Amino acid sequence: MQAEIPTLRNWHHSPYKGLFIALGIIVSCIASAVLGVLDLHPLRGSLAGDVLWASFTMWLFTGLFITAHDSMHGTVLPQNPKWNARVGQLALLLYAGLSYKRLLAGHIEHHKTPSTASDPDYWPSRFGPVFWYLRFMWQYVTPLPIILVAGTYHTLAHGVGLEIPRLFGMWIAPQVLSSVQLFYFGTYLPHRPGTPYRRDDHHRTRSNSYPEWLSLITCYHFGYHYEHHHAPWIPWWNLPKARRLLQHPPIKIAES
Repeated sequence: MQAEIPTLRNWHHSPYKGLFIALGIIVSCIASAVLGVLDLHPLRGSLAGDVLWASFTMWLFTGLFITAHDSMHGTVLPQNPKWNARVGQLALLLYAGLSYKRLLAGHIEHHKTPSTASDPDYWPSRFGPVFWYLRFMWQYVTPLPIILVAGTYHTLAHGVGLEIPRLFGMWIAPQVLSSVQLFYFGTYLPHRPGTPYRRDDHHRTRSNSYPEWLSLITCYHFGYHYEHHHAPWIPWWNLPKARRLLQHPPIKIAES
């Protein structure tokens, strides 16, 4: 007799669950930004309320990118690759007008050679994470998203006549800060040099030890990064389950 530890290869979930979650994040992010800019959100009336609502909008912007990321791994609509990619592109378009194909190519390379010189997302600098972040953004932000965001801003500010401080505070700032959130919790902490990896293997990444509620708040469980690299076909909402399974795998007894 020998112990057989199951892998995460055979992973099943509802074929449309990913789509419903993706659409929920997309609609919620649009609604949150619109309500914030128009000063119609439920927490209006105080600076603290505006800051809390802007923080919530930032978290939803982060969710847009995570949705696009999961689309790159085929988990949004696994039975229909074409529409799976379209949902991912829509999420990136709403996020900042980013190119799905450009990010997909870089992300494939990231998974092939994580935390190495060949990894396009790995750029540790003696100047610290700030320069890494700037280089990371420079790699993926082309003129098109800048034109789209600037054009939308000027149309809303000078064409429609919306309040400029609210456009900045409830849309632009949450959008930009979400990129910092994504970078810090989803790239820098899992792949930063100088800290031992928890597992000595080809994944070359580490997971945080946050409880699940904090993991969700910080980056949609993307901080469970070893689990993601170990099984990239698992969608973000199932990463805690994958983490528990890898930490305490059920033991099956198979005939030797």
